[in-house]
Amino acid sequence: MVENDFYSDIRALLSEQRVREAKLLAAEKLQGENNATLYYLYGLACARLNEFNHAMSAFLKAESLDAHSPAVQARAMLEEIYAFRNTDMINP
Repeated sequence: MVENDFYSDIRALLSEQRVREAKLLAAEKLQGENNATLYYLYGLACARLNEFNHAMSAFLKAESLDAHSPAVQARAMLEEIYAFRNTDMINP
């Protein structure tokens, strides 16, 4: 699959620490597409903004669209963060 220019644009924004812009661009592109890569990139932006619930939802959606998406690993790492940060919620 040839990577679309907006994938590169979103990745560039993320690498430049322009996370809010990356999130907005990914969200805009998701309006017209149901795409695992876009959901993954959107999830990355959300995670960097500490919007973990949105990030988890995006990673799960990406994973449902593509079982080999990097979102699988990202979701697992986010679950580890949840387990570390919210031990009272997991083990009442």
